[in-house]
Amino acid sequence: MIVDHSIIIDRPFDEVWGVFDEPSLQPEWLDIMKSFKQVKGKGNEKGAVQLVVFARDSGDTELTVTILDHDPAGQVVAKYEGMQLPFILTSNFVELEDDTTEWAAEIEVKLSLLQKALTPVLKGAMSDLAKEMGTDFKKYVEG
Repeated sequence: MIVDHSIIIDRPFDEVWGVFDEPSLQPEWLDIMKSFKQVKGKGNEKGAVQLVVFARDSGDTELTVTILDHDPAGQVVAKYEGMQLPFILTSNFVELEDDTTEWAAEIEVKLSLLQKALTPVLKGAMSDLAKEMGTDFKKYVEG
């Protein structure tokens, strides 16, 4: 299952990328993130591992984030594990002509045969997560 979401941020690429590419800032801009800890490597470099805690309605969720790929031209691919639905988040940032930046996020969830029956519900939840992340980030960077 794949969920796509994009948002336009009214700031130049360098400013937007500078915030996103510093993962320790995530608890400042992502309302549901309670904590961040770098476990291995530096920042978002390929192979880095981070431990994050999200506050959810069902209780706090601790996730291990492994950076699978990092391109300083504007892409981070990260695998989130530690819950029933591990997922890969690919974030692409593109500089637009008018000093704005587009963040295109793709969330890929590999579903088991039994989970596939829940695709409509799961897709909605992951879509909400992507929108929430985009909105929180936009508000932080533009504020």
